[in-house]
Amino acid sequence: MVVCDWLGQLTRLVSGRRLNIDGPFFKPSETLDLKETAMTPLNASSKDNVGGLIALAQIYFDASYELDAGKFATIFSPTASITRRGDDDSVLVTALSAWLDAVGGMTSPRDAGVARVDEILAIAITRDMAMLKLRLRMPSREVTDLLSCFNLSGRWQIVQKVFAAEALD
Repeated sequence: MVVCDWLGQLTRLVSGRRLNIDGPFFKPSETLDLKETAMTPLNASSKDNVGGLIALAQIYFDASYELDAGKFATIFSPTASITRRGDDDSVLVTALSAWLDAVGGMTSPRDAGVARVDEILAIAITRDMAMLKLRLRMPSREVTDLLSCFNLSGRWQIVQKVFAAEALD
């Protein structure tokens, strides 16, 4: 089986989340699905981008667990917005600054004693833009985030966060 030469590095970057490289090999594409049994290879220019996106995801997970608005601010573009579905099938869009203010007033999962659960579900890259699909646990709910990112000034930044939360039993 052919395995991307950066698989070992990627496995280490995912902080202990092991990938099964013994499963079937998928056809090449620009989508990296970390939930499947193997990864799809990316072209050479995207190779380095995957590490940057995983690093961004790790900061995002840390900021989410700590509810650290300062950490969030380092990975979001200042013009980013946060979008979610409202209770009445409406779409609610919040400016980053208002969302960061709200985050600062919430109890963090760490402070609430919630076990940390976070995972990268998928990474898709097209030239200088990417989409991260992440799942994490907050007090009493599980959150799925779709983070749209641009590579701006040599680093990945989140420009749009769309999320859905589901109550835990």
